[in-house]
Amino acid sequence: MGSAPYVIEGITHPEPDDGRAEERLLIPLVGQGILVGLLVADNPGSGNPVSPQRTRLLHSLAGLASVAIERARVDKLRGTLISSVSHELRAPLASIRAYNELVMGGDVGEVNDEQKLFLGRVERACDRLERLIQDLMNLSKLRTGDVSIKKAPADLANVIRGVLDTMHPKAANAGVTLNFHEEAKLPMTMTDQGRLEQVLTNLVDNAIKFNRAGGKVEILAERNEAGASVIHVRDNGTGVSKTDLPRVFERFFRADRSRSRDAGGSGLGLAIVKHLARAHGGSITVESEQMKGSTFTVELPDCESCQ
Repeated sequence: MGSAPYVIEGITHPEPDDGRAEERLLIPLVGQGILVGLLVADNPGSGNPVSPQRTRLLHSLAGLASVAIERARVDKLRGTLISSVSHELRAPLASIRAYNELVMGGDVGEVNDEQKLFLGRVERACDRLERLIQDLMNLSKLRTGDVSIKKAPADLANVIRGVLDTMHPKAANAGVTLNFHEEAKLPMTMTDQGRLEQVLTNLVDNAIKFNRAGGKVEILAERNEAGASVIHVRDNGTGVSKTDLPRVFERFFRADRSRSRDAGGSGLGLAIVKHLARAHGGSITVESEQMKGSTFTVELPDCESCQ
């Protein structure tokens, strides 16, 4: 058939007493030169043939459907590949880490200061690779819907304080101050506390990475007029340019590639945050200006709509 529409004329109406005939228009769905489906359109027996305009319209729709099917197929293959590669990388990484620890511990001979320096770099590289593998697996599960969100009542202020306590040592080492502002006593929020902690940890970690000594990271929690819980994570760091801003939630995107590499970023943290916010039925947005900082805003639905 190729890719051109094909018309079958004079199809007998299924009802025996109805003498009308109809046309059937078949349009192949072709993706990457391969037949992936068929668009079928029936034209009831009105005596009017299918017009060229409608044929062209249906042909265009078939083209869009072909692209959508191909993208879905590629996404499924990508997810399978990422999952398989991530699992396969864990075993050799564990071996590298184990042998490196043996050497650093002096089990195979005395280690001088220069060797310890190099072995320490190997250990840090292993840590970075392990984080990347975990991020890949998390993102793959989120995209395929394999991650379940189990909501329960949680004290949002306590969740935020717990995240800041965990991130405090890293902030102190970077010379960054962490602050939490709670405008009013927040009611209990229906959320998956573990997943919410993951969202906030990624955002705070990002705000510390792209800040400077003497910088600040502030979290503001409030309740909006619709009853939704809103969390703002604000920093006064390097910010993001207007050109890069629409892409910050894309996988592997780095606004400042050289600095992201030095900071050990995988380029997946914000993509994971976006998927987790959506899995909660919420959303995340960002405002930023270069050399003035960024504000990430997470909005979680009110309790009635998220139960």
